[in-house]
Amino acid sequence: MSALPISVMTATIASKAILFFLCYRIKTPTMSALSSDHRNDVFSNIVALTCGLI
Repeated sequence: MSALPISVMTATIASKAILFFLCYRIKTPTMSALSSDHRNDVFSNIVALTCGLI
């Protein structure tokens, strides 16, 4: 895997993590659903990046 896909995946993971923390702080049902979605995206992208590097 070249540097470009790794950089894109890392930026995606970082941005989703930031969005998770921002949404988590707002206590409404919609933001709770969005924060869960962002958290799941972070985990799935970490797994995808790890598998791509192996």
